[in-house]
Amino acid sequence: MTLNDIRTKSMEVLELPKVLERLAAHASSAGGAALCRRLYPAEDIADAARLLEETEAALELSRRRGYPAFAGISDCGESLARAELGGVMSLRELLCVAALLRSAAATADYNTGDRDEIRTCLDSRFNRLYINRYFEEKIELSIAGEDRLSDAASPELSELRRQIRTQELKVRDILQHMLVSAGRYLQEGIITQRGGRFCVPVKSEHKADVPGIVHDTSASGATLFVEPMSVVTANNKVAELEGKAKREEERIIAALSAEAAGFADSIRQDYRLLTELDAIFARAKYADAIDGTRPRLNAEGKTALFRARHPLLKKETVVPIDISVGGDFDTLIVTGPNTGGKTVSLKTLGLCCLMAACGLYIPAREDSETGFYTTVCADIGDEQSIEQSLSTFSSHMRNIIDILARPLRGSLILFDELGAGTDPAEGAALAIAIIEAARKAGAKVAATTHYAELKMFALRTEGVMNAACEFDVETLRPTYRLLIGVPGKSNAFAIASRLGLPEDIIEHAGTHVSSENKYFEEVVEGLIRERHELQKQRENTERQNKELLGRNEKMAAEAEAARKVRESLREEAAREAEHILAEAKGRAAAVLSEIEELRREMQRSGFDEQLLEARARAKHSIRELEKRPERKKEPVKTDFPKGQPPKVGEVVELVRHGVTGTVTAVAPDGRITVAAGIMKVTVDQSELKLARGKAAREKASGITVSGVVSSAKERASTELDLRGMTADEAIMELDDYLDCVSRAGLHQVTIIHGKGTGALRDAVRRALQHSRQVKTFRGGVWGEGDTGVTVVEL
Repeated sequence: MTLNDIRTKSMEVLELPKVLERLAAHASSAGGAALCRRLYPAEDIADAARLLEETEAALELSRRRGYPAFAGISDCGESLARAELGGVMSLRELLCVAALLRSAAATADYNTGDRDEIRTCLDSRFNRLYINRYFEEKIELSIAGEDRLSDAASPELSELRRQIRTQELKVRDILQHMLVSAGRYLQEGIITQRGGRFCVPVKSEHKADVPGIVHDTSASGATLFVEPMSVVTANNKVAELEGKAKREEERIIAALSAEAAGFADSIRQDYRLLTELDAIFARAKYADAIDGTRPRLNAEGKTALFRARHPLLKKETVVPIDISVGGDFDTLIVTGPNTGGKTVSLKTLGLCCLMAACGLYIPAREDSETGFYTTVCADIGDEQSIEQSLSTFSSHMRNIIDILARPLRGSLILFDELGAGTDPAEGAALAIAIIEAARKAGAKVAATTHYAELKMFALRTEGVMNAACEFDVETLRPTYRLLIGVPGKSNAFAIASRLGLPEDIIEHAGTHVSSENKYFEEVVEGLIRERHELQKQRENTERQNKELLGRNEKMAAEAEAARKVRESLREEAAREAEHILAEAKGRAAAVLSEIEELRREMQRSGFDEQLLEARARAKHSIRELEKRPERKKEPVKTDFPKGQPPKVGEVVELVRHGVTGTVTAVAPDGRITVAAGIMKVTVDQSELKLARGKAAREKASGITVSGVVSSAKERASTELDLRGMTADEAIMELDDYLDCVSRAGLHQVTIIHGKGTGALRDAVRRALQHSRQVKTFRGGVWGEGDTGVTVVEL
């Protein structure tokens, strides 16, 4: 077995192909999905780091801009090759080329435009996309559907089709008159076609009464489909025009095919770049789906996974594990009962390392790291074969021999039930020898076993660490938690006792266990008890930390509420001061104006008397301003019954500040003290009203709110028609519409902008790229309105 065969087999055993199949489901195109399935672990750490950087860049872009649509990406390679040889493409193939060019333009626009400037390692791919709007629009203008060219494909085709329609109308007019005049000879009063010729259904017994050419007969023979002689010439003209139109259509398709051949290299490049980007963004989507994080890669072979999950198991039910190898120890020996999670732990370790080498995020905590291994080899599962006369032991040995025969430096080797299937003493001895051989060759090793000899080997050998899959004897069920540093306990006697085996038999069995084994089991049990105690202390500490954090958050919320009250009072005082100042300025300006008027009359008689009077009036005005009472505040609507102040403990709202609080005191003079968070305010009853609904409920539970959330769901249409509007008008209408449908809870809407020159479409799509309500959008397809609409996912 070659090294590549060992790698491939190990990846299948660790279920990497299943992960890649789930990854492919997140791709938008068949080509992108194929790239996902062909993803292979990188050959060196630099390539693995580059793949992870691409995934991180795609995640960053998607969180800022949403995911690109990648709609309409199909492989046009074969049809382009035929066109390059002088062949003719079908209308469907030309439409696929247009869709590919449209997707390239949309993807390039996703990474450019008036956006926040983000530079990522994906820019080189985005920038190499070839934008060919000329050919894209030419195909869309020329082709109306998969089986028909548009009248706008050429002036000649448009004119020929117009003439055909005119001639057909003449034929129909003639036949329509015949339906009236010779209706008694006809089987039905309809006009039909046979072989492209207009006919009427004539009763067979009246064949002689309607002279013409018989083109068809009904199955019963009772009806003849006759082309009357009066329309033969007109039908011939229609056939002649249709022949010319067909030749013109062939010329147009041939010209479009030749033009596509000229752009073949750039179209192929667009397809390659788009599928690569699709596969990269699929990796980002998969990372979101599994709540994955980017692992730190290292070349030392050190792997430390915290709260790691197997990506193929349901994240809601799987128990996360902590597992490591290659740091303080290069070998990990995992022991524990059957179905306790030993094999899953081994697979999680190997699969996470393979995923990181493929550029995939792993389902583990953010501070996890994985070593980069030249090869991940796994001997997991039972491969016994009756046909090949292989027992379980023999099949495992064959795999191990193939693995040990290869260079192992920088590798990770996973052994499941090492040495099982034979005599326990010999199997344990073989297992220890195999582990030592792999360690000497420079490999990192993780193995599962039931042998006590391997537990002792781990205890007395430097660089080898025990680990145990925890088992709850009370419930007779594994907890699926992996405990590093503790050897696993068999629990055979405890399980047998819980299942009902008589105690005398269990006691007799105990006499056959050596004193060394008994001592070893007691030590293991003591270690497990100690670990449980430490785990309880850790959980208590975490719970206390959470409670402290909750109290801190509550205090911060109360402080924020107090700050809002202070800000509101300060703003109201400032407004009052501004009002008084404005009034004072007005009075002063009036006095100064009057003095200026008096100055101009200085030469007139009686000036002194007038000056004295003006001074007196000015002083009087100032005294009036000083004695002016406080400006009356606008009355507010209160909910309290007349003459009944609020009671202590009632939840009220400070109307002028929009803050909810609790009444703490009512003074004899009617002034009421309200506590809002850590702030207390004393106000008149007229400044308060009863808090109702959500505000009262939230205040009662210790939360201060100052907003009102509307529960009414607005009605909104799933379509918006912007045709006929200018770009500015359309953008304003689009903004209002997106607000409306977002409040209404719609998930998908259609924006109708028409085809035209494409200016309105481009303006709409630029606006959609900036909108926070929009998740993704794409151009319409046949049946939705084609390029005249944009389908938006909110």
